[in-house]
Amino acid sequence: MDDYNFSVSIKLGKRSLKLPLFSLSNKIKKAFKEEIELRDGLKLIITEYKPKKNISVDFSIEQAPLEFAFCLSGSMSVEIFSANNFCNFLEISAGTCAIFYLPNSKGKLFLNGKDKILVLSLHTSVDYFKKFIENEIEYFPENLKELIFSKSGNPFVITSKINPSMKIACTQITDNYSTVPRKMLLEAKSLELMTLLINQISEKFQVASSHISDADLEKARFVEKIILENIADVPPLAELCRIADITHTRLNKAFKQEFGLTVFDYLRNKRLEIAKQMLENGNNVTDISYELGYSSPAHLSREFSKKYGISPKKYQKMAKN
Repeated sequence: MDDYNFSVSIKLGKRSLKLPLFSLSNKIKKAFKEEIELRDGLKLIITEYKPKKNISVDFSIEQAPLEFAFCLSGSMSVEIFSANNFCNFLEISAGTCAIFYLPNSKGKLFLNGKDKILVLSLHTSVDYFKKFIENEIEYFPENLKELIFSKSGNPFVITSKINPSMKIACTQITDNYSTVPRKMLLEAKSLELMTLLINQISEKFQVASSHISDADLEKARFVEKIILENIADVPPLAELCRIADITHTRLNKAFKQEFGLTVFDYLRNKRLEIAKQMLENGNNVTDISYELGYSSPAHLSREFSKKYGISPKKYQKMAKN
């Protein structure tokens, strides 16, 4: 996993220094940081600041991971300005947690010097995260879905509150330094934390307002038509929403009511249904995969086997008998 390309500028009298974010620890004694590469694609960072006074820090981010952050003590605020006119101001205090993705961003971090600031962060690559949740994202926020499946790179911040289960997992990570095998425990607890936060955010997303207007249903039908006419090269979800003049959330809700599936699940199922028909008509797997927009015949075979419990070639042979 690529390192978090994150730098800060801090003024010390007449001097101005540019340095990695966590090198800031050496400038605001007393501080502690532990950074552990748990697996390729997953990094755990425990940061504790004890600033003697309020500190303001300018920062810039180029490459960025998908990050899960848990503020366990202290308080801070962040101003963020990112690509695509994304901007946000966050007040962060003990008990706050968040999922965020902030490529090509700049901003200012304000550290409150009154209290010790303890933050637990999990940096994960999209590929590492995706392998755990590929078929279980029906109620994920749309910006997270889009990052996972199209890698659009659009920045976002989703905040929530640390619940008791998260608090226990955080404590087990920050306190159990002598546990053996420690790295195994830390990875298990990190995955537990990510799961708890994802579930909490997804539940809120699921219970959001469910009213769907006739106009939105009409837009869902319009998007379905675009999908069917471009089955091998369907525009990204963001582009479909722009064409139909509807938000990601409203489109998926309308799709769910009209077709029983989200946009992504509808596309995946429709491609597999067509693949099944083409196999019955004698088309070979290679031709089918490229006609329907799969990256390779192996990709089609995996998706087909997952849905129907049989490989495309075996299904075709069975259909001929």
